[in-house]
Amino acid sequence: MKLGMLVRVVLMLGVAVILVSPMGRTQIPRTMSYQGVLTNADGTGVPDGDYSLGFCIYDVSSGGIPLWKEVKVVPVVKATFNAILGTVLPLDLPFDRPYWLGIQVQGEPELSPRTLLTASPYAMNVAAGAAVKSLNGLTDSVTIAAGANVTITPAGNTLTIASTGATSDGDWVISGDNLYAGVSGNVGIGIASPSSRLHVAQNVNAGVGISIQNTSTGGASHEYLEFADENGALAYLAAYDDNSGYGNALIFANNRPGGYLRYHTGGAEKARLDNAGNFGIGTAEPLSSLHVKNYSVEAPAAALNSEDVVIESADAVLGLYSTPSGSAGSCISLGEILAGALVDKWSIVRQTTGGGGGLMVKHGTNPDPMVNETVMYLDDNGEVGIGTANPGAALDIAGQIKIAGGAPGTGKVLTSDASGLASWKGVTAEYWISPGQLVGTQTSFEVVGTNEGYVKVRRLSDPGISTVFLYIDIPGKISGVQQRLQGISITYAVENALDRIWYTLLNRLNTDGTGTDIWVDSTHRNSTVWTTYGFTDSTPELITGPLKLRIDMEFEGYGGAREIYIGSVKVWTVE
Repeated sequence: MKLGMLVRVVLMLGVAVILVSPMGRTQIPRTMSYQGVLTNADGTGVPDGDYSLGFCIYDVSSGGIPLWKEVKVVPVVKATFNAILGTVLPLDLPFDRPYWLGIQVQGEPELSPRTLLTASPYAMNVAAGAAVKSLNGLTDSVTIAAGANVTITPAGNTLTIASTGATSDGDWVISGDNLYAGVSGNVGIGIASPSSRLHVAQNVNAGVGISIQNTSTGGASHEYLEFADENGALAYLAAYDDNSGYGNALIFANNRPGGYLRYHTGGAEKARLDNAGNFGIGTAEPLSSLHVKNYSVEAPAAALNSEDVVIESADAVLGLYSTPSGSAGSCISLGEILAGALVDKWSIVRQTTGGGGGLMVKHGTNPDPMVNETVMYLDDNGEVGIGTANPGAALDIAGQIKIAGGAPGTGKVLTSDASGLASWKGVTAEYWISPGQLVGTQTSFEVVGTNEGYVKVRRLSDPGISTVFLYIDIPGKISGVQQRLQGISITYAVENALDRIWYTLLNRLNTDGTGTDIWVDSTHRNSTVWTTYGFTDSTPELITGPLKLRIDMEFEGYGGAREIYIGSVKVWTVE
């Protein structure tokens, strides 16, 4: 391919080359920068690519033998190329006379004419003692002046420039892109006597700090401080922004084997997050997800049952936990610790649906509340069991009860008023009618006892309408306690609805069967089925002596023999 070439030569020799003292040519760079443009014969630029170029230096403009020759492959971009001559074969010419540069392209004959080298390359002759004509653009006589803390000392052909007032002791070392301190002492910023490896100090009415900033918005961007030991950087403090997978998180991490976090105030440890994720306040050995200790109870792990929260105070331990499955569900446990051992534990347990769904109060010495005895149970129907976990009524008590209110006393019974308010009342005296107590002017009646606990008052014939009565004795004292009479009830039945019964209470009985009435029931009753009736007195009469209850019975005159049945007669008394 036939090529033409327009050549522009650029010779670049730094000031350092001029200043170097003549200690031998090997100290001077023996290269020369060359730039040119390759064109075709019609003047158009050659295509981009790598071209083999041969460079020869002659001491004649044509003909002759090359004094120096170098062939190299040079990239050409937009017809322009740059080459450094002397990288393959050093330029060891003395440059003490005119030289011409000849160029061959792709092995073709040398281009003509040759290029006369300009003055710049002759600067390499400085090493041979030629005079310096310029220094950084300054010409003629140039003065080198020493500034502050700088000395200039000439010695023969050597000019020494040195600093004064400071010692170059290698405090800072540059290693590639890194800068590090080359001393073993501390580094101070704003302080002459640093007390730590890095000590930042400033006397200012404002904050003094160290900033770490990351301006990237990438998802992995964050700022951090690492704390490394012989195992590496396993502990750190990191801050993430909202573009990261952690969100706006500030992370304290201690990933060392068995590592934990301690929180100190007042010169002592106050809280700890251990390696298992348990957080302790007032304890260095948390036994649950949250363990709060006010006093040194030293609750052993054997006294607990996987509580999520443990609170210790004096000799008491409060535990809270909620199980994800099973019958226990959620639990509040209250235990007593003595000499490092569990004394007993009260627990309130809310069972899960699988366990019955009830609420239990349990007590015992086992750390597991579910093993201890259930002393009270409230099921999901609102029924309460005491001593039983299966209540069959609104209140189901397995065992005796004791009620201290309502004026209890020996022999009293518990009764209630109309509103349901209970109180203790005197005993109920119950009397049974016996044969031989029938009194009357009629002789056609008899009293017959039965094995069923009642008596029959039988009319033997039909004498017409007839009335008969009987008495029941009521002693002045019942169970040896002076009492007041409060109420009476009588259970009865008649064989024929034409017959009827009523009663009168007397406080004194005359010889003729009469007496002073205390209570009188004048209503005639004639139920043909067993019926209990009676009354109570809001102002009970004091029983000062023996009383008699008169029961009157009237038989209709028709129908022949009939019977009236008298069951139990009950008398209520109070002290």
